[in-house]
Amino acid sequence: MGEPFKLLFFGDFAAQNPQKIIFGKIINDIINSATISVCNFEAPVENSGLAMKKSGSILKQPLSNVSFLESKGMNFIQLANNHIMDYGISGLLETKKAFEKANYFGAGSITEAYKPVYYCLAGLKIAFLAFSHNEFGAITSDNEEYGVAWINHKRVDQIIRNTKKECDYLIVMTHAGVELINLPLPEWRYRYKEFVDFGADVIIGSHPHVPQGWEYYNGKPIFYSLGNFYFDLIEHNHKYWNYGIAVEMIIDNDVNFLVHPFNVKQGLIEITNSKEFKDYIDNACALLSDDVYDKYVDDLSRSYLMNYVISMRDGVGMPFIRGNLRQKIKYLLRRFCGEIDYPLLLNLFQCESHRWFIERGIKSGMLNG
Repeated sequence: MGEPFKLLFFGDFAAQNPQKIIFGKIINDIINSATISVCNFEAPVENSGLAMKKSGSILKQPLSNVSFLESKGMNFIQLANNHIMDYGISGLLETKKAFEKANYFGAGSITEAYKPVYYCLAGLKIAFLAFSHNEFGAITSDNEEYGVAWINHKRVDQIIRNTKKECDYLIVMTHAGVELINLPLPEWRYRYKEFVDFGADVIIGSHPHVPQGWEYYNGKPIFYSLGNFYFDLIEHNHKYWNYGIAVEMIIDNDVNFLVHPFNVKQGLIEITNSKEFKDYIDNACALLSDDVYDKYVDDLSRSYLMNYVISMRDGVGMPFIRGNLRQKIKYLLRRFCGEIDYPLLLNLFQCESHRWFIERGIKSGMLNG
């Protein structure tokens, strides 16, 4: 087939000002060598729409981010995420309209959201699908007209099977998991392996905002989280918030994968040789095949459980046990007003990642309490 055919995948992108972003030479060369470059566009462009009623941050990013990404070679854009509907249908439509040169997928009308996008080159047909866990904006029933493709919708399994029949390579992009932890939940591992059984050739994950490990299942790689590509709409002090991995898929006579670790410092995105980060990644991968994996996740979920309890108390205005002054004032106001934060409570239970993590933490607490 001549020269190798290269696909390059990045994680979550949401920036305040693209003029401050600089691509280092090495990572720029890697991008330029790829035929297809993909990233997750984590928030809608600025628009006239009204903010969605939801819990958590409500995000939007400058329109100039679109032309910036396209100028840097990002020609496939994942829209299946938990922020793209933050400004409703208007925000989504404005974002799709802005991407004139790139192929976007994973959000739109119910037909568009679940529809694969194809790319043909040198006799090969590549297909892309994207799905998100059930946070605000996900299309969970056939009665909803617009939104994001939900990863556990009843139609997903058959869509993957049918799409694989129409292509040589099927890429499934996922946006799910618990934020800021180094491992996927067992439930997501099982679900992604199902996707491989249905026909996916590679799973590319995002949403946790920090890199997680990867593994091979039936010869197919599952990358659980690439971490952030570039994300400064929310500031976070997590050690690896500004670190990510770029995955290069090389199709020649065979298919091979290369992982490129990088970090962001003062707007500069460049490959990193940090031993500490390498050790972090190696440990995350090793834990996936270690006998201690289940215990590790159980212990982790138990350690996070009180944070969820505090959130639930916040949601219903109940008396607090601990928290900062701002949280305490909020609790007291809700208690006084009898206010219930329905979006917060809904998200804790409708989102599979939160619900599974809470359930696991409770069970682990009962066994070890």
